[in-house]
Order: sequence, then structure tokens, then C-alpha cells
Amino acid sequence: FSSNCLAQIKISNKKDDGWKPKEKYDSLENNLERDIHLYIGQTLYLPPCPTLSPPKLFDYYENYIDSLGYKRRPKLYKTTSEYQSVNVEATLDKYYKVLDTVAKKSEYFESIDFYLKLLHIESNDTVYYTYDNIGFQFPFITVGYYEKLKQRKIGKYFTVTNFQGMKLWHTEKYPSGELSTIPRYSKVKCIDVVVADESIDDFCSLSYIIEWNGQKYITPVSIEGIRYE
Repeated sequence: FSSNCLAQIKISNKKDDGWKPKEKYDSLENNLERDIHLYIGQTLYLPPCPTLSPPKLFDYYENYIDSLGYKRRPKLYKTTSEYQSVNVEATLDKYYKVLDTVAKKSEYFESIDFYLKLLHIESNDTVYYTYDNIGFQFPFITVGYYEKLKQRKIGKYFTVTNFQGMKLWHTEKYPSGELSTIPRYSKVKCIDVVVADESIDDFCSLSYIIEWNGQKYITPVSIEGIRYE
């Protein structure tokens, strides 16, 4: 039995999560999650975060086999031992160019592992970053996103509306880091976008410098409870 008619096979109760691959990076997002291919050609900055566990950058990602037949772990960049901790001075506060993306079958699970193939701009070395598409785990700042964020926000005003139901918005003065508050419904102005110093924010978050009543404050870009104008 044969037929020249091609029909689409339907799958019962197939769930559509609504995700469609993007064709072009518009610089409106820092973490691209499943659109990993859009990182190619972008420049990434890895902030200094000494109070956190630095991300692991590898000299290579393949599971090489040594002469005894044992698989070796990927070698961390600028370290002398495969069990040594991350070389903070060689990896943090550096810029990287995304050369390519790499996919390989996981050694431990029935899944595919993804990597960003990076050019360490200062040393001209090639390193690999194990990519996780969970947004809050992405340690880099995409330079294109940062530049566009400054264009969109600096000089603009926003209003403190309702931060976790509190009447006062708890924030820090800049550059002292002194804890302070701003009343709800206050109108503040964004005057800069920076990476917060570790003395102010352990996560070295991308942050707004805002101005209210002649005083400067710093608050993470991801802050909730504000309305942009």
C-alpha cells in the first residue's frame, strides 16, 4: 500500500510552551535562555563577584581518555590541577567574545550539554563555559544589552509603586552603601547604569543609579515594584 498524499500526524494532548526561536538578537535581554545561538558574535563581561562561587571556565570540554583508559575531567582555565578551584584573577572582571556554541551528549544523563565557546579577549585564549538556560544562573553581562539599557533608561523617570506591600522602599545610598528608604509613589530619575561594587551588593548586580531629593541611590535593574514613565 502506498500513497502520494502527505498528511501531518497529530499528537494527542501535545503541550505547546509557546517558545519560538528568535532569528536576531535585539539587545533587550541579557540572558537568552534557549536562544543560545544568538550569543554568537556578542561580547560578554564577567563581573567580579568574590563572595560567590565563580563560574567554571574550561580549557576544553571533551572527556578525553588518558593512556590508562580513564576519562579525565575538563581542565579549569589557568589552573594546574583538574581538582583546583577557579582562577579568579584570570577569569573575573574580563571580557569574552562568543565564537560559537557547542552541543555534546551528556556523559551522565540522557541529554545534551551546551557550551559557549569563548575568546578571552585579554589573553586571546579559547575557553568554554557550560551553559545553563536558567536565567538567574547566567553570570555574564551581555555588552550589547548593557549599552542599550543605558540608552533606554538614563535620564528617564520611574515611580516607586508597591515594593512587597511596604510603604517605604528600602534601598542603599550611593556610593556609601548606607541603608536608606524612599517613600512609596516617589518619582526618581535614573542617572546611570553600573555593576554594583561587592561592598554594596554581594552579587555584583547590574544596577541603576537613581536620584531623589538631591541624593543618589543604587538599586538592582531587576527590582520589582516600580513603574517606568
